[in-house]
Amino acid sequence: MLTEEIGELAKACRKVSGMYTDKDREIISKTGEEITGVINMVFAVGIKLGLDIEKEFLAKEDIINQRNCGRSKNI
Repeated sequence: MLTEEIGELAKACRKVSGMYTDKDREIISKTGEEITGVINMVFAVGIKLGLDIEKEFLAKEDIINQRNCGRSKNI
């Protein structure tokens, strides 16, 4: 189901970026809705695996912040 949600998000992103090729259909972007679907499914997987999602998220944020501390602010 997560793969399906990601596919729907990719499709919505193509529409927003102009990569959508079906000119006969009305282009309606539901990108926010699709991102929410992906997030919900990711949370469902994490919960099913018994993960402390908040703890994992904060730990990953620390890693990213440490990586970014050494970078130039112009990048």
